[in-house]
Amino acid sequence: MKSVFSARLLFCMLAASPAFGGGDMAPVEVLPVPIPVAEKSPFYIGVAASDMRLANSDTDEEFSATAVTLQTGYIYNEYLSIEARYSQNASDVKYDNGTTAFADTDNYPTDFINVGIYLKPAYTIDDMTLYALLGYGEVSLTNIPDGDVDRGEDGFQWGVGFSYAIDRSWSIFADYMSLYSGEGFDHLATANDHDATLVSVGISYRF
Repeated sequence: MKSVFSARLLFCMLAASPAFGGGDMAPVEVLPVPIPVAEKSPFYIGVAASDMRLANSDTDEEFSATAVTLQTGYIYNEYLSIEARYSQNASDVKYDNGTTAFADTDNYPTDFINVGIYLKPAYTIDDMTLYALLGYGEVSLTNIPDGDVDRGEDGFQWGVGFSYAIDRSWSIFADYMSLYSGEGFDHLATANDHDATLVSVGISYRF
């Protein structure tokens, strides 16, 4: 009888101890396991819808078209990238005669093209990035049927714009570019001032 009583007493003491019962026990600390995040590639590509124009500021003549712009770039660091762009009219080229006696047309027989490579300095605030485009390119009116004439000017091109990061890979952007500004445009009213511009709105993907 004593042994049974002793066994029950021992069991009750063990059950009341912190190791057995609901006494104060130090919580077990579970350390979070870090999830590795893949590094972003420095390469990106993009596509944009663009408004492309070549205007004679003296006669108000103007070539215009809706264009598609393709971009590809390499991000050297958070402040500088290198970017190449190719733009070509997706619509027919429209010609406005301005103050001249030539006929207006909504289907001028030419291709309107720009190709260039640029340094792209940038400054980022939260998800917004402000940038400039500074480089070399050529803007041209090609495949004109009168004698297969190609007209084009190459040289310094510049632009300004901004982009907004949707997530770690996708961003939207808008920018303005000056493709050419000077007297004449390759035998096109050589004594007059001409300005070629490109305004684009698009989306980019960083790998």
